[in-house]
Amino acid sequence: MRARVLALTIAIASGAAASARAQASNASSDSAKHVAIRRLLALQRTDSLMLAGIEQAFGEQQQTPEMPAGFIDSLRSRIRRNIPQFVERIVPVYDSLYTADDIQQLTAFYKSPIGQRYVATQPHLMEAMQSLGQRGRMELAGQVMVDLSRQPTKRP
Repeated sequence: MRARVLALTIAIASGAAASARAQASNASSDSAKHVAIRRLLALQRTDSLMLAGIEQAFGEQQQTPEMPAGFIDSLRSRIRRNIPQFVERIVPVYDSLYTADDIQQLTAFYKSPIGQRYVATQPHLMEAMQSLGQRGRMELAGQVMVDLSRQPTKRP
């Protein structure tokens, strides 16, 4: 009986040790994957794209009476300083969506001539898409207003 308990204890301890080694191995491979993801995000110029999006959003943002004086400028400045932290928050998202092999393939693409061209033209593409989207929303809003004006008014 004691031999069985001892054997079971050794088996459990060995299993726990093997599990700890596997977790340590996964952690090191995960950190290697995170390094690769950060490299990919840099190739994609994620920080620059975020800044461009923020600048556009702030260009459209108006100071309102509810906002303290200087709020918009202070917020814009703080966001600029914190872009690296925002980019870092994307790492776990990429980690959950892509395998290490996917990250390697994406990195290879972004290092290629067409990948570099894509990165270089992406801000223009995003700007065009936003402009087209805004124009399309305005057209649809106008159509909805016309349709609603043609409907008889309902009385309570």
